[in-house]
Amino acid sequence: MNIHDILTIYDYNYWATRQILATSAQVSPEQFLVPAAHSFGSQRGTLVHIHGILE
Repeated sequence: MNIHDILTIYDYNYWATRQILATSAQVSPEQFLVPAAHSFGSQRGTLVHIHGILE
């Protein structure tokens, strides 16, 4: 892996994070916390996981 590849991965990560946060900002508080059938339990749980925030 070279520096260009690493910078590409970082750029993609920043882009993806902005997309996730922008989309998440459009849901209601109820939708944000509604239980889901995936491993993190809700949209909030997924964001906590992605961003490594301690609950």
